[in-house]
Order: sequence, then structure tokens, then C-alpha cells
Amino acid sequence: MEKERQKITKVNLDRSLKLLHTATGSTPRLYNSPLHSTAATPTLFRGDELSFLPTPTRKRNSSLMPSEMDHTLSLLGGRQIDLSTSYVSSPNLDVDTTNVTLLMEEQNAVLESTGICEEFGRVFLDCSTPNQVFDMLASYREVLAQKTQLSKSLLQSTSRRNTRLTDLQSHHNILRDEMWTWQLAESLLRDTTNAELRAGEDELMNEDNPHTVTTDQQLMEQFFESNDKVRKCQIVVDWLETINSEDVLENFYNKVDFYTGKIGTMWENTLHLKKNSAQKAKNLVSEMDPDAPLRTGKKIDSLDQEDDERLLKYIFTLLRAGKLEEAQKLCIRCGQAWRAASLEGWRLAHDPNYTSDSQDHLPISGNNFRDVWKAACWSLTQEALSTHEKAIYACLSGNLEHLLPVCDTWSDGLWAHLKVLLDVELEQHLRLHTSSNDHQIVELPSSYWTATTNLAQVFKDLEASCNDKIREQSQLFFHKIQKFLVLGDFESVAQTITDAVQTANPSPHILRFSTHLLLYLRNLDKLVLEGAVSKVVELYITYIMQTKQSNLVAPYCAVLPTPDQLTLYAVFMTNNVDDKESKLLAYNNGVKAGLDMNVITKFVAEEWLKKTQTVVDLNPHIRNGSSLSAESEKVLDKVIASLDWLLFNPEQIIDAIRIGNSQMRILLAMKQHQKVRQVISTLPSDCVSKAMAGKADMALLEDSDAVKEYICFNTYLAGHQAFDDWFKHYHQLPVKPVHANNRTFAENVAFEQILNKYEQDYKQWENTFRASTNHTVEKLQAVLLFAGGWMVDMSDTEPTDPNMTARREQLLGLRQLCIPEIVSLLHKVLFESKQYNECQRLCETIQSEDYQLYKTFAPNDLTRMLTSLQESAGKKE
Repeated sequence: MEKERQKITKVNLDRSLKLLHTATGSTPRLYNSPLHSTAATPTLFRGDELSFLPTPTRKRNSSLMPSEMDHTLSLLGGRQIDLSTSYVSSPNLDVDTTNVTLLMEEQNAVLESTGICEEFGRVFLDCSTPNQVFDMLASYREVLAQKTQLSKSLLQSTSRRNTRLTDLQSHHNILRDEMWTWQLAESLLRDTTNAELRAGEDELMNEDNPHTVTTDQQLMEQFFESNDKVRKCQIVVDWLETINSEDVLENFYNKVDFYTGKIGTMWENTLHLKKNSAQKAKNLVSEMDPDAPLRTGKKIDSLDQEDDERLLKYIFTLLRAGKLEEAQKLCIRCGQAWRAASLEGWRLAHDPNYTSDSQDHLPISGNNFRDVWKAACWSLTQEALSTHEKAIYACLSGNLEHLLPVCDTWSDGLWAHLKVLLDVELEQHLRLHTSSNDHQIVELPSSYWTATTNLAQVFKDLEASCNDKIREQSQLFFHKIQKFLVLGDFESVAQTITDAVQTANPSPHILRFSTHLLLYLRNLDKLVLEGAVSKVVELYITYIMQTKQSNLVAPYCAVLPTPDQLTLYAVFMTNNVDDKESKLLAYNNGVKAGLDMNVITKFVAEEWLKKTQTVVDLNPHIRNGSSLSAESEKVLDKVIASLDWLLFNPEQIIDAIRIGNSQMRILLAMKQHQKVRQVISTLPSDCVSKAMAGKADMALLEDSDAVKEYICFNTYLAGHQAFDDWFKHYHQLPVKPVHANNRTFAENVAFEQILNKYEQDYKQWENTFRASTNHTVEKLQAVLLFAGGWMVDMSDTEPTDPNMTARREQLLGLRQLCIPEIVSLLHKVLFESKQYNECQRLCETIQSEDYQLYKTFAPNDLTRMLTSLQESAGKKE
């Protein structure tokens, strides 16, 4: 049973491995592979291949005991490999369908930029005041750190055959470089802020308590505080060392720790041969001091040479990461305490007892013979040493010639140039302001002083480097941004960003970073290219519109100039918001962001109004009241729904009425009565009272005309609806039953019942007809006898505004279209209800100069209508 259970377990696990392979494109590994076995020698995975680390198995007198060696090698299982070349599969990954799904979802989350845009948007909103700028920068870095860690984990869990690997690596590199750039920007800003604070404090301090400089260390501290360029260079060096520590040092696979024990012995293989095999050691050094190889011209054992080269590479890696003390500890651990001491001589001399008020003797630090030590370091770079050993002492002595050969990246090259620049600046300042009473200052070679101390020239040298990789990397987007941030050339930052985002398909991450960096610089008053900022922000807003991140649109629109705010947010409201709930949310977001929503909503409604012309163009037959196409129906519905934007603010009710009137004028001219009713139903039923609230007399004549026009539409629709109801009732006249001959008695009785029912129905119909007729006549006459004239403005002054002139022409057109129609309908009602005398009165009303209805008829139509009315009036009631 136990064997059967184990077999079933193995089958289920194999199935899970296949599921993971399907999701990630990786090759399933056997469960009992060395990666999962504690008994087997740990292995290094590079993609899907195995490569064993070189082990010191040839050493005859290894200081590592077997248990120590196993412990050291076991550290490889959890270490991380350089992401640019290889990827490690996590040995603790639970392989099941849930984790496969989660892995795929995480990959999608990394490849999609919407999540990080939302988080940046929250930070942008939460840290909107100038005194929160450091919180903002720190939050940006924190967001990016989380995303970078996630992408890094995914890269380690993804096979090199996965089709998404390239995209994942690209996204990881962009996020990592962006995080480093924000870190640089924060460091530079913090230094600028602190320098401004120190300037005020030092001015007061120097007046009250002048400070006397007595030691090299104090001199350097004062020099750093007073020299912005030196301080900036040191900040950049610290930044370069920090990011190198985070990204390279932890992934350095050839660590010396893997090849030595807790206590190392220098040249242990050479020593072993000297003690035990004189024949084999005859060509080796005869003495074991550090200078023996150079002094005697003999070599050490080849295994010790490998160990030394490995140690020197790792020491330089530690120095490149700014970890000098760790490099010294490593030297001691490897039995080379003398080398640790050789790295110590750079420290500046400082005797605090000269300025201290303490009665106790304070410890003295630093090197009084620093000049001697430095000259010795320079001399070592001229000896026949390995490239990395030369680079170590070149780093300490400011020798750029021997430091550059080990620099393979733009960051390494910049670090090397700035380390030398700082060294020269500090050395020059020290030699100008101090003198040694103990010994004569040792002069440095003339080539030392020829190193460039110009920051701009440093970057030019990198761009012209003989190293192809450095030269190519100097043109990368983030390196150019970092360069201009360091130089303080913010206009070039803006130009670089503009060039990058104007490509055919800019990366969303680049677009997001560019937007927030430009806004950050603009808030610091570092930019005057307002147009460049607006252009990039507009592109970013367009992107977040396309990705449906609606809540972010308003805050970013708010940073644009007012005309651009109007245009861009109006585009968003027009194309991206449909239902009323979403409109209210977009409106509130705009108000919260400080946008002028009264202007924007009115603009949106007016823009939708213009689209009615599209409907007219697509439906040339529309003026005869024909049905619309589905596309035209959709457009008109959106035009009418655009009035919703004007109803969120009670102060805009008059704008809603005015634009609603404009819609109804067009719709009524197209004889789309149902659409006109839709406009009326969209506006609040009490919109007139709201528009006139608080106004004993309408403040603007224009508002009065708009309210009157709205009432005219209501009056017209009421008359039309009344006629429709009347016409429908008129054609529902009960049919009188016909009495047939030769009926039986029973049939006669039934007929009498039917006749009684008919008489009752007819009487009821007649009463309803009479009431409906009176109601319809009243409603139709209300149009004809409208106070001041239906669709006639209260003022007869000719408007000067072209829009108002066009409106007057539309009103006149509606009168000429609708008044004859209403007269015809009223005539029909009066004639069918046999109110012939009223036909005569209607004829007189048409000809009356008080109402001037006759002017709305064409001459021939007027003649026919008057003739018809007179004929009706001649009939007897």
C-alpha cells in the first residue's frame, strides 16, 4: 500500500509539473534532481542547463574541511544569478494549478502598466503640495521597488524558452532604471535643499562663532559644504555605488566565500609545495612575503594565482559597490591582512584634541602620510600586476588610465571618471590649504593632474569612449536623463523626453515616467518649456483614456493650461463616458481636481449638438418625417443625453435649457417629434422655476428668451399630443347596429339590448369627444395665441452675435413650418366637431395684425387655407 501511495503521489506531481510547463514554457525537472536533493552536490542552473561551479578539488592542502566545504557550496542553492544572463528556478515553488494560474496573472500584471499607473496616480494626488515632494519621490521609488522585485521573481521562475521572457526582461530593466533615476533625482534635490538651509545657518554661525580649521578632515568637510560641484559628484558616486550594490554585488557568482574557509591562508598551495615537494617548488618563489613575486621575478602556484585573481576581482567589485570595509574584512579572511592595510591609507588625518574641550585624550584617526601612501598606490599601477589589481590601486590613487579597462558599462565608466575627478579636486584643495611639518609632501606625477574636472566633459568622454558598449549605453534614454539631471540641464531633459515619446509606439512605462518627471521639475520651477510638458502630459492622458483609467484623467488634466484642460477633458467626457452614473463620477472628479466644469460641460454639450448635422447629411429625406437609420438614432440619443452634463450643477440649468432648445429646434425642423419629447423628458420638469429662482425679473434678456422658447416647445408638444389623442378617439366612434328583417322575438330582444349598449357607448363617446375637442382646441389655440407670439423673442432688436442671428432665423423657420400645421389641425378639429362659427373666428385670427399669423404662410397656402375656412364657416351647425 505504501509503495502504491508513493506511486500515485509521483504521478500527481508529474502532472502538476506538466501544467507548470504549459503555463511558463519551461522544461519540467525531475523531483529528485540535484536542485531538490540535499545529498547531491548543489548545482548552478543557467536557464535549462546545468553547470557545476569550479571547486578547489586540486588543492593539496585546502584549509576547508569537508563539512565546511559542503556548507559553503550549499549556499549556492538560494543565491541569485545575474538577470541579464541566467535565471534560477525557485526550489521552494509549490507546483500546482493554483500557482500556475497565479504565475500567469503576475506575468500579465508586470507586462501591463495600468496597475503602476494607478499607484503613481494615487501618489501624485496624495503628495500634491510642494512640501511633500520628498514623500512623493520616496513613494515613487517604493512602488517601483515592489514592481521590480515582482518582475525579478518572475524572471527567476521563467524558462528561457518562454515566449514572454524578452518582454519580462525588458519591462524589468525599464522599471529598474526608472527606480534608480528617481533615486538620483531625490538625492540631488535633497542636497540642494540642505545646501540652501546650511547657507543661512552658516552665515549666522560664522558671525557669532568663527570656526577654525586645523585638520585635513575638517578642511575636507568644509570644502564639501561649500563646493556644490564636489558635493554633487560625491552624491552621484554614492548613487552609482548603491545601485551597483543592489544589482551586481548580490548576483556576483564568483564570490571568494565559495572557495575559502573561515580562516584563510595566503598562497596555501605554494606553501604546501615548498614544505612537501622541493622539486616541484623549485620554480616558485622562495619567500612568502607579498612582494616576493615582484622582487624575485618568480611565480606562485597556478592554483594560488587563480585564487588571487578571483580575490582581486571580488575586491574590486566590493570597491565598485562602495564596500571598502567589507573588502578589507575579506582580505583578512583570506590571509592577506597586508592587502587590507594597503586599502586603509586614504583616510584623512584628524586630531580632535586641538579643538575639543574635553580633559580626556581623544583618539587620533587618519593617515598623516597620506601623500606617501597615494604615491605608492600610483606606482603599483605601473607594475606588472593583473588588470584588476591595477584597477584597485588606480581607484585609490585617481589613475583613470588603469581604472577604465575594467569598466564595461556606462555606469562603471561614469563612476570611474567621477572617482578620479573627486580625487583630483580634493587633493588639489588639500595641497593648497595645508602644509606638513613632519615631512616634505610627495609630488604626484604630472599625468595625475591632467584628469578632467569638468562634469560636462566627463559625459562627453563617455559618449566618445573606445568601449563600444559604453558608447552605445550613453545614448540610452535613462542614461541621457540621468546625465542631464546631474548637469542640471533641465531643458535638455524635457527635449530628450519629447523626442522619446513622439516615437510611433512609446513604452507606457516611459510615458508614465516622463510625465511625472516633467511635472516634478515644473513644480520645482526648473522648467520653462511649458509646451513640452503639456505635450507629454497630453500623450499620457490619451494613454490612460485608452486603458479606461477614468479616475486619473481629471487630476492630470488639471496640470495643463486652461485651454488644454477644456479640450482634453471634453474629449474624455465625449468619447469615454456614456451612462449617467459614470458622468456624475467624471463630473465630481473634475470638480475635485479644480477644473472649470461649468465651461467644460457646456463645451461638451455644444460639441454634441454639432453632430446633429451628421444626421442630416446621412438622412437627406429626414425633413419629411421619415424614420431614421439605426446609426442616426444612436447619434441623436447621445446628443440628447449630453444634456445630463449640464444638470449636475443647479447654476447651469439655464445653459441646459438653452442647449436643449437648440437641439429641439433642429429636431422639430426634421419633424422628429418623439426626439423633441425625449429632450423635454431629459430636462427637469421644474427647470423653468429653477432658472427663475431668486430672480424677480430675469437678469438677462437672453435668459428670458431661452425660457420662453422652452415654454413654446412645451406648448407645441401639448397641442400635438392633444390632437393625437383627439384623432385617436375620433376614429373610435361606436358602430351603430343594423336591424335585420324577419327576426324572431328572441333576436329582437337581443338587438334591443345591443342597441341600448350602443346608445350608452355612443353617449359616453360623445361626451368624451366633446371634452377632448374642447381640450384640443384650447391647446392648439394656445400655440396660435401665445403671448408675444409663438417662437418670437421678447426683444425685436437685431442681434449682433452671429449665433443669435442664426437662432432667429431658425425660430422664423419653425414658425413658418409649425403655425400653418397647427392651423390645419385646428381647422380639422373644428370642422369635424361641427364648430363652423369657430372656423370663422380662426380665419379672422389668421388675418389679425395682432398675431400676424398670415406672415407664416406662403401666399398660395394662405389663400387655400382662408378659402377652406370660409367654406367651413358657411355650413350650418
